[in-house]
Amino acid sequence: MSFDYLGFARRWPFIPIAVVGLLALILALVSRSLTIDSSLASLLPRGTPTLLALEEIEERIPGSGRLSYLVRSNDPEFNYALAVRLREKVETWEETRWAIDRRDPGELSRLRAQLIPREELARLADELEALIDWEECERLPGCENIDERPQLPTEEEFEERLRGSPELSSLIRYLGGTSVVHPEKSESALPSGALCSEDGTICAVDASFTPSPSNLEEATKIYDKSVELLESLRGPDDPPDLELAFSGPYRNAPMTKKVMEEDLRITSALSLFLVFGWLLLQFRGLRALLLVFLPLSAAMLITLGVVALFGLEMNLVSSFTFAILIGIGNDFGVHILMHYGDRRREGLGVEEALRQALRGLRGSMFAAAMTTILTFALLSFAHFRGLSQLGAIAAIGVGLAVLVYRFLLPPLIFAFDRISPERANLIRSFHWVRTERIGRRAARGILAVFFGAALFLGAFANDARFEYDFKRINPPEIEHGIATSGALHGASGVPLYILADHEGDAGRIAHEAERILGARFTAPEHILSLSLSTFLPDDLDERIQELDRLRELDARIEARMSEEELREYAGLRELLKPRERLRYEILPEFIRDVFMERDGKRGSFAVLYLQVSGSDAIRMAELSSEIARLRERFPEARFASPSAVVGEIMPSLRRDGPLVIGLTFGILFLVTLLASRSLGRALFILVPLALGALYSIGCMGLLDLRLNFYNMVMLPVALALGIDGAIYIAWSMANGGTSPVERQRRADSLQTAQRGVLAAMMTNIGAFSSFAFAGNPGLSSLGKLAFITLGSILLTTLVFFPALLLLLSRRGATATSDA
Repeated sequence: MSFDYLGFARRWPFIPIAVVGLLALILALVSRSLTIDSSLASLLPRGTPTLLALEEIEERIPGSGRLSYLVRSNDPEFNYALAVRLREKVETWEETRWAIDRRDPGELSRLRAQLIPREELARLADELEALIDWEECERLPGCENIDERPQLPTEEEFEERLRGSPELSSLIRYLGGTSVVHPEKSESALPSGALCSEDGTICAVDASFTPSPSNLEEATKIYDKSVELLESLRGPDDPPDLELAFSGPYRNAPMTKKVMEEDLRITSALSLFLVFGWLLLQFRGLRALLLVFLPLSAAMLITLGVVALFGLEMNLVSSFTFAILIGIGNDFGVHILMHYGDRRREGLGVEEALRQALRGLRGSMFAAAMTTILTFALLSFAHFRGLSQLGAIAAIGVGLAVLVYRFLLPPLIFAFDRISPERANLIRSFHWVRTERIGRRAARGILAVFFGAALFLGAFANDARFEYDFKRINPPEIEHGIATSGALHGASGVPLYILADHEGDAGRIAHEAERILGARFTAPEHILSLSLSTFLPDDLDERIQELDRLRELDARIEARMSEEELREYAGLRELLKPRERLRYEILPEFIRDVFMERDGKRGSFAVLYLQVSGSDAIRMAELSSEIARLRERFPEARFASPSAVVGEIMPSLRRDGPLVIGLTFGILFLVTLLASRSLGRALFILVPLALGALYSIGCMGLLDLRLNFYNMVMLPVALALGIDGAIYIAWSMANGGTSPVERQRRADSLQTAQRGVLAAMMTNIGAFSSFAFAGNPGLSSLGKLAFITLGSILLTTLVFFPALLLLLSRRGATATSDA
């Protein structure tokens, strides 16, 4: 004997309510451990070389996350003075590791000859030796010089040669110098090494902090302190064009979080208003709203708890899963209440009306739930972790929502009826258009209009594309409008980290990588290569040997040079004077700190700063390809660039997008075929989805609405929601027969299904489209695409699909059975 759950729920409604409520409460407490990783790296598949290298950077390099404070006005002296005050304030914070307003070369300036590449020292020594040989031959009887007297390079020529050396060029730029021979020469009134642009209109403070920028709580503290500091530095005597800003990961992540929180507050309020407003148009009073949202809330809390139990850390994309589940989950409750309300209107009692409603929806709800669950489960196999994590969570959530509605809604209905019996039907009596009343000619007209729209919008489908400029989907507040590369002397832009196991390997590989990228990716002058070897060369012994050789040659040539020549080469000769050996201990403190590992050891890593746009996904994809080649060439090192993550995300989106949509249609067809056991019905159910998808893609091309990692989730979501509506419509017209009674029954069933689909889809449109009003362009694009996709599928499901089935059904009873 089977268990009569409805009978049990009628007699003891508060028992299942208490059980589900207690379970939801317990799992809600568990869900408090859920966290969200807002970094783009969280969207990459686990175990990829890039993700492993980024994790190693986090573990090894304490200074990888820095903050740059910027001062801009037309008064250079004021700018630098304010930068000094700013640096002094930042140095007092307990989180600060170091802060600098100038890169003072210190002892490096005095020992600069040891930083000249050995090849250039050897070349100068050979030139000096050739001159000595010529002079000695000139003074030796019987010796005749065939060639002209060799000329030593002028100081300007020697400087030009040194600037042509990538190794030394990076060092000179980083320290803000212009000359190796005469480092004291400067046309600027600002101190040597000041972090200012050439014209002084922008000055900067470079700061490093102890907390990791990935620790959002600590990063937010630094962000709030920085905002307060910049405001406190403003005064009445400031230049009228003064601008203050700061940039870096300690700013971007907290600011993105604040913008998204503000957007979510606004869009949530708007979403609730639209959803509740539409449901109130469909249902009478608050009872129906409670019957829809109490099970939904319980299902969401249970899902949150289950996700937390698995220990998942959600990412930027999967964090929208629960907003999606709110839209999808309420569908089941809306359809049950629609059918229950119609049965009650016919005069049935509460239990019988509920029994018939659940019996009538058994097949269609099972098919709708299974297609939705399997569609999302399919996403879990995507390469792009944003979609794969969303798919797994959504599949679990939809399954739990179906179970909770099935087991919690009946006792809730009985409990409400026991507390306060229904005095009026739950559903408002609107007279919606009955498709059965439309004749063959009207149905053909509808199909003609929809196919014509398909031809028109299909012409724009090829114009739909992915968004490759990430500036267009980032919050506008992120952009501060002050260029940093000049003030930071090239140590900005896109950083590429090279992680090695030995100090010397890092510098060697960095020089090779600089040469390769300079030939294949960007101009050499747009690359700044830095490692500990830049300031403490690995071949220091060989350089000192060449310097000793130069000093010996200089002593020999001194007596053979005129006073004028000696004055001309005074700078070069000063450069060659004996000096102590360059040691790690006498390097400037900021250099030792920058190239120090988290465990206090000397850094076995290098960083290349590439002056390209990190928000240009095409350029970042090219950089990702170059990094992959570098990994093959130098397997002993690890390479990663946080900005180049964008370049790995977009190819995976392009690769997964068509595959996911194609497989989605395939799984929808197979599940519908198994549920309906009718090839015709399974094929026809996909028609409105395919037509709606074509409309959506065409509108994207027409309106230049581009796909990105925010809004791409709407494509599988729209298909999952659309298949539910098509199934309910198809099942409502599945009763064959041409007698007046059967035709009227089919018309009533269709009307109920249409109202249920309309109510469910409109709540989804209201919920998702509210994101269109977000200040974050990425979130806004999600709302716009939701309106287009869900609206298109709603039209094709409610208007086109019944007209198509109507034409087919009028060809005969067998066609009606398939319809």
